[in-house]
Amino acid sequence: VTGLPTKALKILAETRLAEANRLQEKFRRNDKKIDKEIQEVLVERMKQGMGLDEEQEVLFQVLEALFAREKGEWKKLKSPYVGVEMEINK
Repeated sequence: VTGLPTKALKILAETRLAEANRLQEKFRRNDKKIDKEIQEVLVERMKQGMGLDEEQEVLFQVLEALFAREKGEWKKLKSPYVGVEMEINK
């Protein structure tokens, strides 16, 4: 079955495929750029800090009480962010 309709369909399919490939390349995700943008947003949010809701506040109080009962010393670590305290149990 080699007639005009087959040849026309083949040409049309090739042009559509070429256009689809061009669009795919145009809108391809640039991993490094996207990941950098996401990282910058997350770092900015970490710097701003967020308040805790009531449930989270209760949970932190329970955890603080639990860790306060642990034996051993806690060593303060240098935090890369203002307002963030870091400690490690020796």
